This record gives sequence, C-alpha cells and structure tokens, in this order.
Amino acid sequence: MNATIRRNLSALAVLLCSAFTAQAQSQFFNGNELLSRMESTNHFAQGVAHGYVVGIMDTMTGITICSPGKLTVGQVHDIIHKYLKDNPEHRHLAADVIVETVMSRRFPCKGQGNV
Repeated sequence: MNATIRRNLSALAVLLCSAFTAQAQSQFFNGNELLSRMESTNHFAQGVAHGYVVGIMDTMTGITICSPGKLTVGQVHDIIHKYLKDNPEHRHLAADVIVETVMSRRFPCKGQGNV
C-alpha cells in the first residue's frame, strides 16, 4: 500500500473515530466552551484554548490539514474564533471536530477531497 493511500485511510479513520467518539462520550470541549476560553480575560483559560487548538493542528497537519507555510498560533486562533463567532449554530459540536473541519477546508491537502 503506498504512502498516499495509507495517509488517506489514516485520515478517514481519525475523522470517523472523532465523529463517533464525540457522539458516544462526553467531549473535552464543545464550540461554546472553546469560544468562552478564547475570549476570556483569564490568561490561563486563553492558554488552554490556544494549546487545545494547536494540539489539534499538530495532530492533523499533513493528514487532513496542509497549510501553505508556517501559520502562527495567532492566525489559527483568529480563524477558529471568527468561525465560532460567525456560526453559532455549530457551537454545540465537539471543538476538535470544529477545528479540524474548519482548518482542513481552509487548508486542504492536495489530491484529497473534503471528507
């Protein structure tokens, strides 16, 4: 099995698992909680939000997210924050699914359709 097929199968497995996991058990954060931490005046809460988003980015980069160059934490924060503010109807969803979906649509990997 070549590397591209293996990577695509891995990405599909991660997406399916995260979708089923978010439905089957409690999620760590939903979009409302992530937005609240992003907008908090508490530096610890902001750091938790940044770390959460960056962790998802680090995990999915090269699998479903392929940014054209080095994104800063601030840029990623701004993209996710804007999405959460502009789409309140999706804030009840698991935050990891939101972050991965938004960023993979914004920065898809070449040759990979949106799953």
